[in-house]
Amino acid sequence: GRAELERAAGVAPDSLRARCNLARIDMEENRVEDAKRRYLGILEIKPDETRAMLELSRVAEREGKLGDAADWLEEMRNMEPDKLGPQLRLINVYLRARRPEAALIVAREIETKDPDDPNVLATLARAELAAGEYFKATEMFRDLAERVADDPAALHRVARLQISAEDWVGARKT
Repeated sequence: GRAELERAAGVAPDSLRARCNLARIDMEENRVEDAKRRYLGILEIKPDETRAMLELSRVAEREGKLGDAADWLEEMRNMEPDKLGPQLRLINVYLRARRPEAALIVAREIETKDPDDPNVLATLARAELAAGEYFKATEMFRDLAERVADDPAALHRVARLQISAEDWVGARKT
C-alpha cells in the first residue's frame, strides 16, 4: 500500500489524501517523525486543513506533549467553533495535562452550544470535578443519570463517574 501511495503522491504532489494516508501508515509503523513531517507538509499546502491538525494533536499526545496537542486542538477550535468532537478531545487533553480551569472554560462554552448532549454534559461534569467544583459536578452527574435512564450502558458510565466523585449515594441510585 505504501508504494502505491508514494507513487500517487509523486504523480500529484498536492494530493492531500495520499499524504494523509501515508502519514497514517507511518504512525502504524511507529515512524512518528515521518508522520509529523507529512502532516506539517499538508498544512504547508493547505493551512486550514483541520484533519492534519487533529492528527498532529494525536502525534503530540503520543509523544507525551500535551501542551502541543492542546495548541493544535485550540487552532481547530478557532477554525471550526461549531464542531464538538475536537473540543471534547481538547477538554480531555486539558484534564490529562492537569489544567482543569482551561478544561472548564471550554466545557462551559460547548455546553451553551449543545446543552442536551449527554457527552457534553458528562465532560462538563468531569471538568467541574477536576476544578474542585464538587457540588456542581455531582448535581450534573445526577441530572445526567435521569437523562439517560433508558440506556443501561450510559447509566453504568454515569455511575462510574459518580464513584470517581465519591458520590456513593448517587452512584448506588444510578
